[in-house]
Amino acid sequence: MSDNTNTTTENEVPKTQWGPIIKDMCILVCVMATLGYLCKLAMVPFEHTSPTDSLVSIIRKGAVTNGKDETFIKEMNNGMAAVEDFVNHPDNTGRTPLMWAAYCNFNNTEDALKKDISRLYYVRALLATPGINAKAVDRDGFSALHWAAWSGMPYTAVLLIDAGLDINAKDSNGYTPLMLAALRGNEKVVTTLLSLGADAAATNRDGRTASQLAVENEAAYNKRVARIFSWTGIPVLKDFNLFELIYAPARESSYIGTIKAFDSVPAPTDISALKREMEAAESKAAAEAAKAAAEAE
Repeated sequence: MSDNTNTTTENEVPKTQWGPIIKDMCILVCVMATLGYLCKLAMVPFEHTSPTDSLVSIIRKGAVTNGKDETFIKEMNNGMAAVEDFVNHPDNTGRTPLMWAAYCNFNNTEDALKKDISRLYYVRALLATPGINAKAVDRDGFSALHWAAWSGMPYTAVLLIDAGLDINAKDSNGYTPLMLAALRGNEKVVTTLLSLGADAAATNRDGRTASQLAVENEAAYNKRVARIFSWTGIPVLKDFNLFELIYAPARESSYIGTIKAFDSVPAPTDISALKREMEAAESKAAAEAAKAAAEAE
């Protein structure tokens, strides 16, 4: 007698349950769309463009030949003709071309000094541009002088002070150029600013002086370096250029010199003497570049 009950035999293929599959697909599409939208929002700050972006790129590349950069001159002329107040136009951080000319970021202070000399052409050109607002500040209250001090660019700082920027101006957190130079261990900038009358007794919002910032940050720098090398277990890594992003002997030495500078403040210096020193450094760099180019031919 046959069994007529409705059962599934071994040869029958189970029916596909499309409902749950479609539901899961819809959820996946919604999640992906949401993630895509969030990623797009996150990229908005990086998509901002400024009329001066090309000019800043030229400045950062730095291709001065025979005392001038024709590409820079052309971009300046085109920008001034097309955009109102072009030379002072800020980017999304509030930085102007002059601020970018006064900025670099090297762990090795010697590299910063080389960049300082190579940027003087652009700083002079910008300062000589009609309508330039050399005293403009970015969103953090940094002027071009603050950036020069932070970056380790003493000669740029001299040009900016000569152009009328306040040597003791404070940013949004109460930091003066001297404080920024001190906390970064930029000895040459510190001695330059002190010789021009920077106020070593000024304090930031936390009540710290430039000297205190130098001591604290020198200790923090060495502690960080020691911790990194202890992780690797290979102290001799200090001898390899690959690790200069972490440790630079010149930076360590500069911190020591910075701290000592506050113990015996340099004698007052006339800015014209510093400008002569700057011109001598430029001439030396140009001679060395010409010699290197000749040897390469």
